[in-house]
Amino acid sequence: MTRGSSLTFIPIALTLNRERSEDLKGHRRRRRPSSLFLSPIFKGEICRSCRVLHGARSNLQETEKRQENCKVTSVSDTLDCQHFSFCDGCLLAQSLTTPPCSKKIEEYFWKQKVRVLFHSDTPVHGWRSVARLAVRRDDKGRTRIGLFKEDSHSVVEIPHCRVHHPLINGEMETVKKAMKETGVSGYDEDREEGQLRYIQMSVEHRSQTLQAAFVWHAPRLKEAGPLCKRFMRSLERSSSKFHSLWLNFNTSRGNRIFNFDQSSWLLYSGKRYALESIGGVNIYFPPYVFRQSNIEMLKELVKEISKYIEPRTKVLEFYAGVGAIGIPVAYLSGAELVGACELNGLSKEAYLKATWALTPSQRHNAEFFIGTAAAHRDKLRFSEVIIVDPPRSGMDYALAARLSSVRDNDIIKRIIYVSCKFESLQRDLEIIQRNGKWTLRKAEAFLFFPGTDHWELLCVLDRKV
Repeated sequence: MTRGSSLTFIPIALTLNRERSEDLKGHRRRRRPSSLFLSPIFKGEICRSCRVLHGARSNLQETEKRQENCKVTSVSDTLDCQHFSFCDGCLLAQSLTTPPCSKKIEEYFWKQKVRVLFHSDTPVHGWRSVARLAVRRDDKGRTRIGLFKEDSHSVVEIPHCRVHHPLINGEMETVKKAMKETGVSGYDEDREEGQLRYIQMSVEHRSQTLQAAFVWHAPRLKEAGPLCKRFMRSLERSSSKFHSLWLNFNTSRGNRIFNFDQSSWLLYSGKRYALESIGGVNIYFPPYVFRQSNIEMLKELVKEISKYIEPRTKVLEFYAGVGAIGIPVAYLSGAELVGACELNGLSKEAYLKATWALTPSQRHNAEFFIGTAAAHRDKLRFSEVIIVDPPRSGMDYALAARLSSVRDNDIIKRIIYVSCKFESLQRDLEIIQRNGKWTLRKAEAFLFFPGTDHWELLCVLDRKV
C-alpha cells in the first residue's frame, strides 16, 4: 500500500457519545467495598448446570430440590494479578463469579416473585477485548501508559493486566518501543505539551489482530507534523498484529477521550471495520462506536434474548449502537426488524451493513433513527417487541413514561431490557410498572466484567391482557 493511498479521512458528525463508552477500561471505577465477599448467609456459588446462586437465602429451597441432580462446578475464581493492590480497574481479587452485589440483585427480584438466572460461565482472565489507556508524563518527565488513579490524573501502569486480552498487553510493548524510537512523549495536561493522550486497543478475534486508535494532541494531521507519521510508520514496521491504525485529533482540555468533530478521525492504514461474528452475523465495529468488551458473554446474552422472541415478530431497538444485539437476535429468532434508534449517528453505516445478513422480509422495513430515545419514543407503536440497552444512566424518562402509559391501539406486547446499572434498572422498572400495565416475567444476570462488583441484567416484561 502506498503512503498516499493509506490515508483515508473519515468525516465524523459532532455527537454526544454514550457515557459508558468513555470510561477507561469500559466501566466506572468505584471504591472497593469494605468487604470483598458475600456475607455468610448469602455467600454461594453459581451453578453452571441450573444457574442458581447456591447458598443464597432466597434460593435455599430451590437448592434443596435440585441437590440430588445438581453438583456445583468449581471454576477459576481468583484474579491473581500483580497490579491489584495499586490499580483501581478491578475491585475484587477473589470470588470473582459471586460479586457482593449478587445478594441485593437476588433479593430485589425475589420480592417481585422472579428467580434470577445467573450466567457466570466466562473466563476470569483475558476476557477484556477493548481497552482504553491514558498516556501521560509524570512529574519527572517520564511517559506512563495505563489507568488513572482514583480521583486523579496520575497514571498507574498495568503491563501485565490479567483481564486484558494477551494481544493488548503484548502490543502495548510495541507501542512503547515505537514511542522511544521516534521520540513521541505522553501528554502533559498542566503545560498542554506532548503528543499522545490516549490509546484504544480492540481485538478482532477472527484474525487475532488489534484495531488501534491513537489520540494525538493536535487539531489535524498537518499540525501533528512529521513526528506523527514517523511514529505510525514505526508501528507498521514493528508488528504484523495490527488490524488497522487510526488517529484521532483532540486538543480539548476536558476529560473526553475522543474528539467527535468532523474530520477528527483518520484511518492511517488497514481496514475500516473490525468484524465480530455474533449469533451467526458479522457485526462491524469502527473505533468510534460503542462495543462490548466481553464478546463471548455478549454472544451468550444474544442467544438468551432470542429465546424470548417469536418468528416474524416486529422488533424495534432503542440505544441500538451498530446492532450488536438486535440484528443477531432477529437472525436467530426469525423476527422482523422495523427500526433502530441510536444517538450516535456514526453507527448508521455499520448497522446497515450488518442487516444484510437478514432475509429481505426481515430487513425491508428497518429504518435507522438518529437521535434520543425520547425523541423517537412514539415509534414503538409499530413494534410488538422492543429491545432497550441504555447506558448506565438508564432509559430516557420520556420513553419509560410512554411505556407505562401504553395505549389500547399500540401493538407492543413485550419489553426486553438489557441493563448495565442495577440502580437505573430499578428506577426504570418502577416507572414502567406504575400504571399496572406490565408484569416482570424473567430476570437473568450475566458476568460481563469479572473482577468488578457488577452484573449485566436482562429483564423481560409482558403486557397485561
